[in-house]
Amino acid sequence: MKKLIKGVVLIVAAILMLGIVGCGDGDSADSIAEKCVDCLKEADFDGMRQMSTGGMIQWIDVAERKYDEIARLLGEKTASKFRETYDELKYELGGVPDGDTKVIVPVRINGQDTPMTLIKLGGKWRIEKFDFPII
Repeated sequence: MKKLIKGVVLIVAAILMLGIVGCGDGDSADSIAEKCVDCLKEADFDGMRQMSTGGMIQWIDVAERKYDEIARLLGEKTASKFRETYDELKYELGGVPDGDTKVIVPVRINGQDTPMTLIKLGGKWRIEKFDFPII
């Protein structure tokens, strides 16, 4: 009986592993754009930074410094309310065009066009530019 249970557990684990690996495409331009918007909704600047490169990292640093400044001047509770504002915005992510090394993804935030530029570095898509609003 123990061998049967162990065998079933191993089969289920193998199926789950194949399912996860089969999903793959976790680093496609489309998935990176979606993850970036999800991170923005949560004001997860560290998450956005991990998917970014070059000037985008500097843009994120500016946003974070502004929030740190708000927290120092007005208190952490007020700064938290500012961060929560990102979740209240209306996001529309357009279709990701085909591209080998660079794509521009149409994004609208509260009706304002804010395109996101992704580039491929070392086989991975990274956010090069996305001028999201710094609230």
